[in-house]
Amino acid sequence: MAPPKYADLNKQVTDIFNKGFFFTLFKLDVKTRTANGVNFNVIGEHNTETARTFGSLETKYVIPTYGLTFLEKWNTDNLLKCEITADDQLAQGFKVVFDASLVPHTGKKTAELRTTYVHDKAQVETNIGSDATGPILNGSVVLGHQGWLAGYQYVYSTAKAGLTKNNFAVGYKANDFALFAN
Repeated sequence: MAPPKYADLNKQVTDIFNKGFFFTLFKLDVKTRTANGVNFNVIGEHNTETARTFGSLETKYVIPTYGLTFLEKWNTDNLLKCEITADDQLAQGFKVVFDASLVPHTGKKTAELRTTYVHDKAQVETNIGSDATGPILNGSVVLGHQGWLAGYQYVYSTAKAGLTKNNFAVGYKANDFALFAN
């Protein structure tokens, strides 16, 4: 089995404290699928502490013969997102994702190209995106062997011409427990 991606290395540990314990949040999640294969997901949330209500609509269409997935999202913050994914087309275990977003009332636009390669003993990710200062390159590598995990994550800013983030993590995952150090 392939190791998790870097962002999920400590997921089992954080889920113990964070998952399912939202006493001030009411959430409704409705999913359905049409006859021609379009998936719809509507989410509504209300936070009783902040009195904030949030909603989103997501549509997803998959073309399995080409390994393509089209995903569109629109939420109550008026954020429009479009994601196109090509899975296992260039090589087995290799995924390419193009992600774009637009906030119409401000004109803010973002675009990101993500690649992931998953193997039995490794997972490698790279992301090319941008912020206000210019292009940003993110990447991570996680290696796994007999329950032991080691990961490295970096962020390279072209504006600063150097690394702005540099992390290393190790962990051990067994059936009954998980140990993680960052």
